[in-house]
Amino acid sequence: GNNENNDDGNDNNNNSREMKSCICSADIAVFSFVLHENSSFLLVVDECEQKLSGILKFILESAKRGAIIICMDSGNALWPVFRETAIQYGWRFMSDAQKDHKIILGPKSFCLMERVQLCNPQL
Repeated sequence: GNNENNDDGNDNNNNSREMKSCICSADIAVFSFVLHENSSFLLVVDECEQKLSGILKFILESAKRGAIIICMDSGNALWPVFRETAIQYGWRFMSDAQKDHKIILGPKSFCLMERVQLCNPQL
């Protein structure tokens, strides 16, 4: 029969496809305390260099002009690779690592991005 929760993982594939189809029209994406803990799944090493992969790279490639990304996390170790990739895809990037002073309230680390132009480099 037709089972909504397939044991073969198709539910996850369907959810992923649905989320990816929404990215192109989303105005804002928020990542709150999930990136630092999952950085091992989001980074790949290519020729001794770390590169962004997975859903974050897909969002940077596919989001519309004017889209905003807000990230709050417990650490900023992912920000340099995130920033480098974001700039290549036409995003403006700002994070706590670029500030001279620490923020007293709120998350330990943050980054804000806005897609200002559509470009898709060959990475």
